[in-house]
Amino acid sequence: MSTSATTTDNKRTRLGEIPSAEFSYICSRNQHQAHNLLLRAIKNSGLSQKQISQLTGIDEAVLSRLLSRPRNIELNTLSKILYAACGAALGLSLSFPKQQAGWVFRSNSQQQDNWENRVTADVVKHIKPIPSYLTTAGPQNIVELRNA
Repeated sequence: MSTSATTTDNKRTRLGEIPSAEFSYICSRNQHQAHNLLLRAIKNSGLSQKQISQLTGIDEAVLSRLLSRPRNIELNTLSKILYAACGAALGLSLSFPKQQAGWVFRSNSQQQDNWENRVTADVVKHIKPIPSYLTTAGPQNIVELRNA
């Protein structure tokens, strides 16, 4: 067995086997969350799909397809639509559910903590006044849509 094959085997042992169904679930969940966010933002903005299309430069047919069901949407497109609908900038955060369940992804936990803190720093910026259907939560003023 070659050294690279041994290294790969060691990584798999350390990381554990992650079922493909789990990857599919995570991706599907993220698509549904993005889709629901878009639908609520557009509904609460009072803008039509045609108006959103004009503001973003996204073809009306493409916008209609994106809003018809959850899809894999580019971050740039998602950002444009959210900004046009409610003036919100898109923010991202990471979570590590495997670590909470006891999985080990890195050997140096201090290094991981530092990396995690940098990644989860406040990335959401309010460009326009916050509309009434949005609320801020927590010390980082992360914007969340209220359930309508």
